[in-house]
Amino acid sequence: MKKIRALSDEELIGMYLNEKSQKAALALYERYEPYIKAQIQDMVLDNDGSLDILMEVEISIFENLPHYCQEQESFEDWIVRICRDSL
Repeated sequence: MKKIRALSDEELIGMYLNEKSQKAALALYERYEPYIKAQIQDMVLDNDGSLDILMEVEISIFENLPHYCQEQESFEDWIVRICRDSL
């Protein structure tokens, strides 16, 4: 089996949803946390408030992950939409 960090987003999402894999969740988090943080900082000028929003967005991503549909949009676009909806 591949190392968990080498798996695709879709494989990690599947592992998280089907097996409740915390390793898959952590791999997704580590992969996208810098991207999410950058998106929020671009949208919010208040640096102190951006940390609160970051936590809310990350929670929202994992709560809504069962509703993500890769046929409709990329995972990165979906993340950006959740960031915007959280503001």
